[in-house]
Formats: sequence, C-alpha cells, structure tokens
Amino acid sequence: MQRRLFFPGLILLLAMVGCESVNPAGTAGYENPEYPSSYKGKFYCGQMPFHCAFAPLSYTVWVSEPANRRLFRRDISKALVNPHLSDTMYVHFSPGLIAAPSSGEHIYVSEKSGIDIYAVNTVEMTYERVYTATASIYTMKLSGDSEFLYLGSQGTPWMVEAVSTTSWQLVSSLPCDWPVYRLEVSPNDSLVAIGNSGREEIVMLEGSSLAPLDTLEMPMRIGTMAFSSDSRALVVLDASSGYPHMIKVDLETGEHLFSSRPYHSYLINAVMHSTNTLLLPRNQDYAISVLNIENMIFAPSIPTEHRVSAICVSHDNEYIVALSKTSAPGRASVFHYSHQ
Repeated sequence: MQRRLFFPGLILLLAMVGCESVNPAGTAGYENPEYPSSYKGKFYCGQMPFHCAFAPLSYTVWVSEPANRRLFRRDISKALVNPHLSDTMYVHFSPGLIAAPSSGEHIYVSEKSGIDIYAVNTVEMTYERVYTATASIYTMKLSGDSEFLYLGSQGTPWMVEAVSTTSWQLVSSLPCDWPVYRLEVSPNDSLVAIGNSGREEIVMLEGSSLAPLDTLEMPMRIGTMAFSSDSRALVVLDASSGYPHMIKVDLETGEHLFSSRPYHSYLINAVMHSTNTLLLPRNQDYAISVLNIENMIFAPSIPTEHRVSAICVSHDNEYIVALSKTSAPGRASVFHYSHQ
C-alpha cells in the first residue's frame, strides 16, 4: 500500500534545494514565509491537557489530563462538528506521558511526576499497571519495534531504564549525573540519546543495553533533538530563546555537518513517520515550524490558534494534533494533509 506523505510536493521541493544552498555559519534557511493551513477543527479535552498520541494504526487520538485524572479519546477522521463530544475515561492516577506501539490495542501511559506505567486498552477503555520505575518519570519513548520502553527519571536516583514491553521486566538501566529531561531513540533502535535542558552535552547510549558510547559537546543548552531517518545524524535545537543555535551532528564522526541560527527556540518535536520532516512547536508564538532534517531548511510554518504544549502525528502522516499550552478550556487543534 502506498504511504501518504505530509505535503509531498513541499518535501520534494526542499530535497531539490540541497544543503549546499545554505550557509552553514549563517542564519537558518527558510522557504516561503507562509503556508495555507489545512486546519480541520478542534475538540476540547478538559482544563489542562498534558500529552497526546494516536492509538496504533488508528485515527483515534488520546489526550491525558493529569489534574482531573482523565483520558480523552476522539476519532479525528470524523467531522469535528461538536468539539465537546470526546469519550472520557476516568482513572485513579494522574495520567502523564503517552506512548503508542506500532500495533495492537494498547497504549502506555505514565503517572505524571510518578513512577508507574499503565497499559490502557484503547477499545475496551480499561487499564492496568504494568511496571513501576525506580524514580519519577520525566521522559518516555518506545523503540521503533515497540519491544522496549525507555524511561528517563526526574527524581533521584537519576537514571535511564529500558523495559521490555513483552514481559514488563527491567532489561537494563544506567545511572546519570543529572535529571534526564531529553531522550530520543534512533529509528533503527541502535542508539538512545539523552540530555538535560540545563546542560550542554548529549550522551549517546547503545539501544536496549544502554551502554555508554559517546558524549557530544554542544555550544548550547539542549532544547529538543531528533534523529535523521537513517539514524546516522542527530539534529539538536537550543533551549534558549536568545539567539538560539541549531546543529546537525554526524554520529559516525562527531562532525557538525550544519550549524545555524534559527529565529526560534524549541523544546518539543514530532517526526513525521519514515521521513526527515520534523515538526517543531515554537515557544514564542502561535505556529509550528517544519524542518527538513536532510538539508536543514525550514518549510512553511503551520499556524495555530494557541501555543502548543504537545504534538502527535497519525501512523500514515495524514493527521497532526496539537495541544494548547495556554488556552482554557483545554483544546486540541487538528490538521489534515491528504495526498492529492
């Protein structure tokens, strides 16, 4: 079955431009100042939505609301005529981060500022606790094959844990010198990158074993980061809003392939599946930047009605959901991109 791509014509345009057209030491390159929005609509999700993810191979998005111990479920492929019509699931814990495997009927939900992981049945709307971490969880990522769940701790002892999603047993762990605020897994599952927003270094680990491989020194505090689709490069963006950095690192040589100064700082991201397209909600205004990791050129931004606190993408890249960071009641904006 042919995969549908996120605004394919635009991706092709950026690929044709190439890296050589960008001054590696200068300001980040941008193509076109605006992009016509394919905004579909919105739905409400409590007062303070925290995180979101699509159920496996589905257009049903799940949103966590820790303050009122609720999860919201909404099929966004249907008409969003009434923004209030979301299924609500009450739980006995404060739901935080959500991770969705590549198949099956479950999603994994962490306890916000807590140590427990829950498996939620997305069809029956039931849940059970499956794992208890060593310390309070701040970051949570699935491996590409969904066999491992990686947890980065905020509370002491600071550490990274790799957990089997088959047995729900700890496979490996690594003590750290700081809270693990940043954690990414490479597409081929061979690498795990960890960092902290207050530090200027990234530690590279071997997937599943968590054996330390290398430390990448950065000229800025770590805002967010993402692997290229071939797992050979890592893009790192600045946490600082004052004249921020953006760097692309060759993971085989440690060489900085690209360095520039984007207009914005970024703390979260979402990668369009099986592509080099990176979605970057901006801290300073109501928009989502779109970066081509391959040639490090920004495509037209996606305008939003609010600052974005979390973002997720459907399995086929056809839908994007962005949660509000500041508006009340809590809302999720839905964008639809279909291949013409």
